[in-house]
Parts: sequence; C-alpha cells; structure tokens
Amino acid sequence: MKQIIRLVTALLLLSLIGIAYAQVAKLEEGKKFKGVELPEKFLADFNTEVDKLQYADLFRSKKDDITHSTGQIRIDQQGSFSRGEKKKKFKVYNLQAQTNGKSSKTVAHVEVYDTIDAKTTAQQNEVLALAKDAFRKSKDSGKLYQVVPN
Repeated sequence: MKQIIRLVTALLLLSLIGIAYAQVAKLEEGKKFKGVELPEKFLADFNTEVDKLQYADLFRSKKDDITHSTGQIRIDQQGSFSRGEKKKKFKVYNLQAQTNGKSSKTVAHVEVYDTIDAKTTAQQNEVLALAKDAFRKSKDSGKLYQVVPN
C-alpha cells in the first residue's frame, strides 16, 4: 500500500512540475516578406536593438520606434490587426526591424499574438526570448516569424 501511495505522490509531483514548466508560446515560421538582407556593418546595431527589447514592448499599440534606436537599425511597432473569426477575434502586433535613414528597409519581421497567456515573470521571459529568437531567425531567413500561443 505504501508503494502505491508513493507512486501516486510521485506521479502527482511530476504532473505539477510539467504544468509549471509548460510553454505558453511557440514560434511559427511564415512566408517570405518583402525586405532586404542586413548589411554586415549593421549586424552589431541589429543585435543591440533586439537585446534592448522588453516584454511590454511586444504589446504596444502605438506605432513607434519601440527600442529608441541610436544606431543604423530600429525596431518598429507597425501597428496591430485582427485575426480570427467574428466571435473569436484577437489582436496581432506587427513588429519590424528596419534600417534607419531616408529609405528604410525591413530586415526582420515578427508578429506577436495577444492571446498568449503569460502571467508569471518566467512566462513573460519565455515569450520575450522567443520574440528575440524570432527576430534573429527572420533576419537570417527573410521569413516572417510569429510568436503564438502554445
């Protein structure tokens, strides 16, 4: 009987650990976007801007340079749009890394779904890490990446 109680206790603990560490978001690769390859001389600025991102930056509504860039690259909030069916519409935030200057060009494109349920700091850090990874993958592939609920 003691062995059964230990086994049930162990299984309960393992399931609780699994729930605690369940991912709240994941990356999905999208189509190629109309952009340009990042010039090698801008790579350091790109990495600096991506590293400056904060969780709250991902969900801003105002169109803006969300990282307040000082170099050759900025990360812009291009606005948001709705997806989904009539009763289950949700917001998608459109973020782009772009070159600074008169004729700015997109070098990375990321969309973040507002339906991601990140309540704890650990979950928010997970979503932020995915978004940063999405920017880097987008830059390397020329494809859109989406941070979506898991």
